[in-house]
Amino acid sequence: GIRGAQIGDTIDLYTPRVSMVENNWMTRFLTGKMGGELTPDDEALAREVLRTKTIVGLLSKKAESMRRFKEYFHWKMDIRNRNNNNIHEIETE
Repeated sequence: GIRGAQIGDTIDLYTPRVSMVENNWMTRFLTGKMGGELTPDDEALAREVLRTKTIVGLLSKKAESMRRFKEYFHWKMDIRNRNNNNIHEIETE
């Protein structure tokens, strides 16, 4: 832990106050709104971008993730185990 930290302290106590700190940089990046106040509409737009433009895979669920990627990207996959290492040979159409 942080030396001298007390139960109930927040990270704000340990971060410098800088006037140029980005306010929710990911929402700004996804919406293209680099200045001004963020609104609920900005949040909704960022969520829509994530919903429609991303696909997520988890290493802890690698087989399921690879199946989803294969289906989404229309891959033809040859999955083999060679020397205990997973090898994924992918052909794209």
